[in-house]
Amino acid sequence: MFRLLFFLFLGLLATPLLHSQDIQSLWMKEPVTVNGNPDEWPQTFRYYDGKTQLEFAIGNDTANIYVCLKISDQKAQMKIFRSGIQVWIDPKGKKNEAVGITFPIKRVRNPDEKPASRQDGGNSPFQKTEIEKLKLRILSEQKDLKVKGFLNIPSQTLTADNPYGISAALAWDSLNVLCVEYKMPIALTLQHRFTEKDTIKSIALGLVESAIEGSNQWHREDGGSGGSNWGRDNGNPGNAYRNQMGNSSGMDPRVGSTDWGTDETETRREFPVVTTSEELKVWNKVRLAWRR
Repeated sequence: MFRLLFFLFLGLLATPLLHSQDIQSLWMKEPVTVNGNPDEWPQTFRYYDGKTQLEFAIGNDTANIYVCLKISDQKAQMKIFRSGIQVWIDPKGKKNEAVGITFPIKRVRNPDEKPASRQDGGNSPFQKTEIEKLKLRILSEQKDLKVKGFLNIPSQTLTADNPYGISAALAWDSLNVLCVEYKMPIALTLQHRFTEKDTIKSIALGLVESAIEGSNQWHREDGGSGGSNWGRDNGNPGNAYRNQMGNSSGMDPRVGSTDWGTDETETRREFPVVTTSEELKVWNKVRLAWRR
């Protein structure tokens, strides 16, 4: 009997702890202007996910749910443009990709783009110029968003200026922190008008980065042709060639050779496109806020 009472007592203690894990949505006193400028949000975001390196916040008023992401790391920024980001809301509080926006949309690099060198960590004037050019190109390209699951709206690609009031935008601040903002009308997301009852039961917020596919391009340490994803092998300059299949056996991946020092004009084997990163998903339960 004592043991039973003890476990019941532990259960009562655990109940509020479970609820405390829910993210509390911020009450937005004024409608958020979705432009990639985080001035309307707290200076420091409370929530961070180490896998995706996303800082995030969620807020609402009686009309809309707003989500804001911040990405400080430059490599993480470039990764999300290669994979795209999906923001999902599950009104039932589970982990179902029920209602969502894809933005930025997975980007395909233009043939005339030159991958920036990674040897100097992005500090050379040349690389900084290339990065700034890439940012301007991304800003000009990312004008559309994909939607799915909204009430009476077919899954489709929309412009940022659409009649449904669904929107997303991105921008960099003076410290090169990338900010991505989203707006989802509550009536289209929860499929009913917002009431105080909607603050009692949790919804779920999902952030998804798709897997990234590599290519069969090649890279040499001396700046030769091909992709820029591979460099020195544990500091050994003799292992000058790498392919995106992840060859680490000491075998030269070019046809007919096991010597890393073989003449670079030798015929190279073509490999198919391969997956180089896995899909990353972050799910959190959220309690929407009521007027304050």
